[in-house]
Amino acid sequence: MKVCAIVILYHPDMEHISQFLRSLMPQVDKVCIIDNSPKPLPSNNLPDTVFYRHCLQNVGIAKAQNMGLDFALKNNFEYAILFDQDSMIENDFINGLLSAMTAFTVNTESNKKIAAVGPTIQCAFSNKLIPPSKRVILSEQSDYLIVKQIIASGMMISLNSLTVVGKKDEQLFIDGVDHEWCWRARKLEFLIGQSKTVVMRHRLGDARGEIFGVIYKIGSPVRLYYQTRNLILLVRRNYVPLYWKLRNLSLFFPKVLINTLILSDKKQRARFIIQGLFDGIKTRSGSVEDNWK
Repeated sequence: MKVCAIVILYHPDMEHISQFLRSLMPQVDKVCIIDNSPKPLPSNNLPDTVFYRHCLQNVGIAKAQNMGLDFALKNNFEYAILFDQDSMIENDFINGLLSAMTAFTVNTESNKKIAAVGPTIQCAFSNKLIPPSKRVILSEQSDYLIVKQIIASGMMISLNSLTVVGKKDEQLFIDGVDHEWCWRARKLEFLIGQSKTVVMRHRLGDARGEIFGVIYKIGSPVRLYYQTRNLILLVRRNYVPLYWKLRNLSLFFPKVLINTLILSDKKQRARFIIQGLFDGIKTRSGSVEDNWK
């Protein structure tokens, strides 16, 4: 089974990426790196098993992933696995997910096909495993779950499913891209799986904060634009789960208060939230730079 790994970069920590690639390259047939950073990597440092493409501007994670998926399709790979730059895997990670993909396919009782599988996530901040909530789990077996969505990093996609499901939604640019694709696949009668035994260490957000005993994620100010805008865009779509709409709408105002009253860069964070609200209502898509020149 031919596997192409697609790694998306944006201002990467080169020491971390080097360590990640050393673990990844022996496990796959090809590594495709799509780099959204302003400056390209030195090409003489990359081995022949790596295809590298530098984008002249930040095209967003959705388009970058689609560029990698196009490469995998053009070169007749059976599976593509997506990674961002904040993940770390063990030496048996890919084989573990391939085994999970086979188990899902063999043990699925219905005629539905598996679109993608992912690992259980280990938080890089707390070192704790992050199991999906009960609202996300559709069914459970001894070694795997059928779920509503998984995150993009570590997502192994059956490339045959793309002919039906389509690729990632470039209008969203970054936030919500992974979940939207999973929901779209489920609407089209595909299944999404998550292994209970394959684990990936991953960093969600830039930091963590705590208020009244509740721990919350802290991201860069500009991510608030995409999170706000894409929330408004996605709540209008009928295939987006109701629980996701209610949960994120209910958490929106506490999130605004934390970002504009507690965290640093308050004015900048408030500006991005307001811009996101405006563009969400106006159904604008793409990058904040294009919409607010």
